[in-house]
Amino acid sequence: MMKQCKGQQCRREAGQVLILVAIVMVMLLGFAAISIDYAHVTVAKDELRRAADAAALAAASQLVHQDFNGARTQAVHFAAANTIGGKNVVLDPSDDVEFGQMQDPGDNPSFVPGATPADSVRVTARCTSGSANGPIPTFFAGVLGQSSVELMQSSVASLPDKRVMFVLDRSGSMDDDTPPWRWGQPQPTPQPITNMLDAAVSFVSRLQVNRDKAGLVAYSTTASLKKSLTFDLASVNTAIRQLYADGWTDIGDGIAIGLNQLNADPSGYLCVKVIVLLSDGNANRPYNETYARQYALDKAQLCTASGVKVFTVSLGTQADQALMQQIAQMTDGAHFHAPTSDQLPATFNAIFDRIPPRLSL
Repeated sequence: MMKQCKGQQCRREAGQVLILVAIVMVMLLGFAAISIDYAHVTVAKDELRRAADAAALAAASQLVHQDFNGARTQAVHFAAANTIGGKNVVLDPSDDVEFGQMQDPGDNPSFVPGATPADSVRVTARCTSGSANGPIPTFFAGVLGQSSVELMQSSVASLPDKRVMFVLDRSGSMDDDTPPWRWGQPQPTPQPITNMLDAAVSFVSRLQVNRDKAGLVAYSTTASLKKSLTFDLASVNTAIRQLYADGWTDIGDGIAIGLNQLNADPSGYLCVKVIVLLSDGNANRPYNETYARQYALDKAQLCTASGVKVFTVSLGTQADQALMQQIAQMTDGAHFHAPTSDQLPATFNAIFDRIPPRLSL
């Protein structure tokens, strides 16, 4: 039989329970307040990280031309496009944007400020008492003497080592001369293939020796590997200069061979992998146009799965611009249309400049 309390004893026990409940409630409210402030600071830290990442990537895109003023301008602009606590993030371009090099990439990368030529930029976004953004205010931690929290997030973006496979059209329509023109032979007027080869050679000359690799696939009635992906950039240019125009247009096999080379590169996971694909006509091999067009799209889909960006160039009025646009869009690349072949050098330079930087730290 349960023992019942009486009189003063009951009142005393009830009072003790109330005290315990009050203590527990204070503790629960304290934990809730700390949780709210912790969540608030965590969100602010994520917002600051996103701002630093965006600013660093934007700034690094300007290092292709070593445009440091432009890099600072881009960093400030893209940081301000992000908010923290509802306010635009402000950078000090003098103190918060540093240029240098990434060294020992891989497991233990490090940023060396001031090293030249600069291939990387470090952006530091600050919410501190000495910055324009100010510290992050807390909601409840002030009762514990912590009315604000200072945050600082740094991101490093770099011009990546590049792995570039050229997949170039050498079908008969690329040259109106008979017999097929070869590099070094005189011709009355420059043919499309001449300007294409000049543009490709110029592109290769902008790659970094011992850091970047390039290779060459040429396609006409069939596609073939002319130069494996290699650090020997001079040999790639030699292979480019040996191309001549003849035959039909097998775009799909050209993409497939280029992709196989990029996937086989042992260091490719650290680099940006790119195919530069040019065509002046319609895919018509293997078999027929209907099959060949879908075949090219299927091979482009494999590029998407492998993280290979395809930058496409449609040359002239007969090129299948819709196909080239679709391939570029599928692979997160970009499409360029050159109405005439004399525009190819500028087009290839534009492709080089569009190869994106990557976050390093």
